[in-house]
Amino acid sequence: MSAVWNYFKVNEDDKTKADCKLCSAKLSRGGSKGSAFNTSNLIKHLKSQHDNEYKEFTHTSKPTQPTLQQTLARREKMSRDNPHAVKITQAIIEYIALSDQPLSEVENVGFMRLLHVLEPRYDVPSHRYMTDTELPKLNDSVKKHIHSLLQASSSFSFTTDIWTSSVSPVPLISLTSQWIDESFMPQRAILHAKQFRGSHTSQAIAHVFEEMLQTWGIPKTSVHVVLRDNAKNMIKAMNNAGLPTYSLLEDIQGQLNQPLKRLQQDVQTRWNSTYYMLQSLIEQKRVLGVYVSEHELPNYLTAHQWALMEKTVAILAPFEELTKKVSSYDALASDVIPAVTVLVRLLNRETDEDQGVKTMKATLLAAVKKRFSDVETNPLYFISTILDPRYKDRFFSNNTAPEAKLHLKQELQMMSRAEAEGSRAEAAEPPAKLFKAQASTSSSLDTVFEEIAKEQPQAAQPLAAGAAIELDTYLAEAPSPREDSPLKYWGVNKIRFPTLA
Repeated sequence: MSAVWNYFKVNEDDKTKADCKLCSAKLSRGGSKGSAFNTSNLIKHLKSQHDNEYKEFTHTSKPTQPTLQQTLARREKMSRDNPHAVKITQAIIEYIALSDQPLSEVENVGFMRLLHVLEPRYDVPSHRYMTDTELPKLNDSVKKHIHSLLQASSSFSFTTDIWTSSVSPVPLISLTSQWIDESFMPQRAILHAKQFRGSHTSQAIAHVFEEMLQTWGIPKTSVHVVLRDNAKNMIKAMNNAGLPTYSLLEDIQGQLNQPLKRLQQDVQTRWNSTYYMLQSLIEQKRVLGVYVSEHELPNYLTAHQWALMEKTVAILAPFEELTKKVSSYDALASDVIPAVTVLVRLLNRETDEDQGVKTMKATLLAAVKKRFSDVETNPLYFISTILDPRYKDRFFSNNTAPEAKLHLKQELQMMSRAEAEGSRAEAAEPPAKLFKAQASTSSSLDTVFEEIAKEQPQAAQPLAAGAAIELDTYLAEAPSPREDSPLKYWGVNKIRFPTLA
């Protein structure tokens, strides 16, 4: 904006005029439209009527010629410890880390040209400097931040695995931590992807795992559970380390996100690879038919075999959907019992489409019951299920729900013994607050989940303790919709049910 406006202001009633602050004269701004406005009349008025102010104006508005020293300073490279240069270097290493770029990016001609345009005085560091200096600094900064997050919690769950990358023969062992913070928000951090050379014995695995926990200052008493695969050395290693551990349905996990238009080959140890194989065949039934007719192949699937294949895929679809659910990074232990209950009910149902697949359904049902025979008596699973507002006590078999609730009530009574006759049990309870998530696409499982959730629970045995009343009140309310977040529920309802929370 021109300095002449130090002596003028736009007329409030007529924007085409300007008022002189010195003598209140009204002057035209050069036209009736904004595109024609200029300051010529204002400067002429200042020159003819206000000599001192005009001299002041011409002095302040006159462009100054930079000195030789100023010109040279603008061309001189900044030192590496210059505050502005330090910020740029930090931004570069963060860009490389966050976007998975190679550290050699700083020597890329295009990248260097970009930086030169943005800040000609910045001297781009070498590949070695970024590797030896900046990357360790960034690593230390991130570690300090994660340490501060870990110190705010006293209980952690972990997932771990051993694998070899397809681009490197070096075996790695991973450690990922999950926990819930004070605001009932789920948190997770990858703490290690550590080289694991030598024989993968149970003793070696236990030693490496204990080292990783010690590095982060996490005592074994703070380990809630470790999820791992079914390998014997991994199972024994967790036992040797004295850590609580379970398998996350490792035998029903498979490769996901495969191209839909490719024929899939099944793998004997991966049940859902058979599902993907059959699904890919059905999707390309017409294409395969054309291929067979053109190449005169001697054998081809009959209409009856295609029908059996479609029935098989329909039966396996709920298993595949639940596999994705329990294999996701944000899966909860509370999802296990309801998933098993829904599968059992689906497999027990007899339909007109069962002709030819009854034996398969019976075999799957027996396998599900055998593999998950102890989940409803395991506190890790039944306590988390009851305390999940989407499930509560609705998804237990008839003979285990009362025992599970009684076990939880006993724990609640021990926790609330010091509180004795709490007044919150007598206070009026406001309606439960639910948090709606975006509705997910309905599937064959949704109907069964809703069906079980709406069924009447068994009558609970009334107990006098305040915590037990909390539980009875909580269980008496209808379950939350399946798409809701149980952690958000407890974030709000911790006031209503403090002991349960």
